[in-house]
Amino acid sequence: MNKTYNRSQYALFLPIMITIAALIIGLFITIFNPTPAYAQSESVCVYETIEIEKDDTLWGIASEHMSAGQDIRSYIIEIRSLNQLTSDTIYEGQHLIIPVYKAWYEVE
Repeated sequence: MNKTYNRSQYALFLPIMITIAALIIGLFITIFNPTPAYAQSESVCVYETIEIEKDDTLWGIASEHMSAGQDIRSYIIEIRSLNQLTSDTIYEGQHLIIPVYKAWYEVE
């Protein structure tokens, strides 16, 4: 018992299948992507104050606090500028303002 389909049945079948596939893909993207699309690239700069401990360096502080993909040299320049440092020399007990870039939904 072979069933044959004519051209008009295929013309209706294809758009329905494309629509179903698009809905399934959209559902998977929504479920497996916890961050809303509009928030993925939006970040907020939060300023934290830290106290310099023995053997701390600007390079070490920058590598600990900078966000992924950020250039460490430009981040150090930003820290120096915020704290009006004229050199890379920092001292134990000194307090520095550190910019921390976070996604807007991570800010407390």
